[in-house]
Parts: sequence; structure tokens; C-alpha cells
Amino acid sequence: YDAEVARLREALTGDPLEVVDRLRLRMTELGDQQRYEDAAAVRDRLTASLRAVDRTQRLRQLTEVDEIVAAAPGERGWEVHVVRHGRLAAAGLLPRTVHPSAWVEALLATAEEVPAPAHAAHPAPVASVEETETLLRWLETPGVRMVRGSWHVPVAGAARHVADLPVESDVHRANRSRLTA
Repeated sequence: YDAEVARLREALTGDPLEVVDRLRLRMTELGDQQRYEDAAAVRDRLTASLRAVDRTQRLRQLTEVDEIVAAAPGERGWEVHVVRHGRLAAAGLLPRTVHPSAWVEALLATAEEVPAPAHAAHPAPVASVEETETLLRWLETPGVRMVRGSWHVPVAGAARHVADLPVESDVHRANRSRLTA
């Protein structure tokens, strides 16, 4: 039993490769039996699972970072964000005419103090999931530059499998149409 729990924990928090390989094999078997609808159902469950695991891993990675200062170029200067444990602690517009080091230090001095997560099992304990996801999207925007701190997503995590997924599965298409109807 402990071995199965360890395998599940690895699939959810680390590399889901074993699950992906087993389900891809199952899809192939179903396809060979001309059970295409069943294979599509397995594909859709795999897609939903991988996206959920990827989301959780990405949220957890940003939540574990004590502090990131990042900047993106804007029309009137640099948009600077201070992110602490997945929460926006401060933001400001750095004018092009101001020396950046002193300005960033002043922004940091006024940033919200965000305590480390009390319970590491929850992916975004000090901010709403929506806030942390918004910050993730902003940090991943082309042109955003790290000013201070670092953050990463594991190479062997779920993200590497998400890139191989269909752009939109039947499940996501149905969910989207239900939400927009």
C-alpha cells in the first residue's frame, strides 16, 4: 500500500511520467480494438489530470519563493512587481528617468510583509489561487525580466507533458461551451 501511495505522490507532486505512459498505452490498446470513443475518454481524462497537476505544481513553485522582483517595459516606464510567496506585495511604475536601484529599494521598503506559508500542502496558502495564477501569467509574459530573486518549474514536472497535449480536448470544449452558454 505504501508503494502505491508513493507512486501517486510522485505523479501529483513530481513527474507523472509513469501515469502518462500507462494511459498512452491504454489509449493505443483501445485504438487497436477500434474503441475510439473509449480511447478519447482516456485521452480527455489524461489531459484534465495533467493540466490540474501542472497548475498545482506551478502554483506551489511560486508560493515557495520568498521574494521576486520583476519588471516589464511599458509605455511610460517599467512596471515593477514585488511577489512574495505567490502574493503581490507591491507594484509600481518606474519612470525611465529615475535610477532603478534606489527606486526598487524604496518599493521594497513599502512592500507588504508576507509570511511564509503555514502549511506547504496547499498550493497557494497566502493568496487566492486566482491572484497567484494572475502573477504566474504576468511573470511568463514575453519581455518580463527578473530584477531580483529566482523561480523555476521542475524539468521533470507535469509541464513537459502538457506541451504534448491536444490544444483543446472534447472535455475542455464542452466545459467552455457550458460556461459561455
